Amino acid sequence: MDYRADPREEEVHELWMEPLRPRTFRTCLAQVADGSVGELRLRTLLVFQNPYESFGDTFATRVRVSFFDSAGEPLELLPGGSAGAVVEFDRPKYSPHWLESGGPPGGLRVGYATIESSLPVDVLGILQTVSGASEIVSEVGVEAREPKVYQVFPVEWKAAVRLDTGFAIANPGDRETKVQLILYDPSTKFKPPWMLNWPRLTLAPREHKAVFLSEICSLPGEFRLCRSFPFDEDFEGSLQVISDEPVCVTSLRTRQGWLISSLPVGSTQR
Repeated sequence: MDYRADPREEEVHELWMEPLRPRTFRTCLAQVADGSVGELRLRTLLVFQNPYESFGDTFATRVRVSFFDSAGEPLELLPGGSAGAVVEFDRPKYSPHWLESGGPPGGLRVGYATIESSLPVDVLGILQTVSGASEIVSEVGVEAREPKVYQVFPVEWKAAVRLDTGFAIANPGDRETKVQLILYDPSTKFKPPWMLNWPRLTLAPREHKAVFLSEICSLPGEFRLCRSFPFDEDFEGSLQVISDEPVCVTSLRTRQGWLISSLPVGSTQR
């Protein structure tokens, strides 16, 4: 019936309502660390920023951070025992928040972090090297990223100064994923000119793996050219990461095993 043409008042006999389920925004940092390395200590500082202006509590955001070790088990990265593996907090408008690693004393603990929030938040992970006197020797900032199935980043190796590229891959999901690594050589110095080898990894749910470029030939896969890969010569190229399920990737530039900078990780996936 068209009530616009009918003089009678409209009557509502049934009204169906479906509750709105707000979206959860998910990012992750594919490398976190805390613990002693010789006379130095590695630690991780996480910096959060809510960029939204709020009207009352409209744009306050709830944040949940979970830490996992390389096997996918909870990682006590923060002070507080087992509670240091998960932390939740609310951030009002324009509000920052800091978390600093400091779990149980002992050797080096590594893994990754996942961040879930009710609104998008900006997250920076700062990997620090600290002296015994608590002075910062070096630090490297890495932005949290959304998990993706296609990613690529620059890699570099210089034998004379032991300049290497370290990268970490984390599978934050609940399903196993196959990960293919394709190393590109744009200089065409080595054959074939477009790629050097095809490592293939299998990451279980919530598993994490960190590798140096100089170790890439030790990974499982098809390495027809690994014997001729010239790690005694300088190399600049790109590493492509293709996975069945979305994964997180972090790439770091190192010298003699120590972090000196992060490297950009790009993707055409939206």
